[in-house]
Amino acid sequence: RYEITAGDLKKAINQTKIAVSSDTTRAVLTGIYWQTHEGYLYLVATDGYRLAEKKMMKSDSELAAIIPASTLAEVSKSADDEEQLTILFDDTQVCFRTDNMEIVSRLIDGKFPDYKQLIPATSDIEIKIKKADFSRITKIAALFARESGGGITLTASKDKSLLSIHSIASELGENTSEAAAEISADGQITLNSRYLTEVLNVIDDDDIVFSFNGKLSPCVIREQVKNPDYTHIIMPLKS
Repeated sequence: RYEITAGDLKKAINQTKIAVSSDTTRAVLTGIYWQTHEGYLYLVATDGYRLAEKKMMKSDSELAAIIPASTLAEVSKSADDEEQLTILFDDTQVCFRTDNMEIVSRLIDGKFPDYKQLIPATSDIEIKIKKADFSRITKIAALFARESGGGITLTASKDKSLLSIHSIASELGENTSEAAAEISADGQITLNSRYLTEVLNVIDDDDIVFSFNGKLSPCVIREQVKNPDYTHIIMPLKS
């Protein structure tokens, strides 16, 4: 049994649902995984190309349940931000209850993949950047990248303290946009522009840490705070 303010749950759903898969042949990935780990409740989603993990409240009980994304969308739509939500689980069902509504749903049957191994423990290349700047250069690059399958190449230059994003469009030519950033080492990685745009849209903090180990390793995006509660991973494209 969990008690949470609806507004907090909506934010968590918003931040994780972008990584939910639409591939019905892998049903476990079409929901959001609710899991307790080391005394906390986590919400997790992955489609195999990206992963979103949100650390929630402390939890004494053990939980591992996959809730359909459609159910959580319904809860988000139905509950007012200020309302207190009670969430009850049994082996096959979950119930969301406020003073004004009740939503009951079946859980998705199956085992969620062991995702923790996908999150790199450390990163050689760390980029600290203002979210507004990162969003701006990503949006510009994404416009060009639409024609070329959405791939954009991010280059971090330590000496220049610049993050640049390069994209190519057959009709429009090519584009490089850059922004000032604090960078630990030089590096380059190619990502899907839509994935990057979507995660930047759901992060509240003004400052972002973007890190990776090389062009073929997953990149990690977090808020630039001491103990970030949201982690987002994007797998690179082969450039």
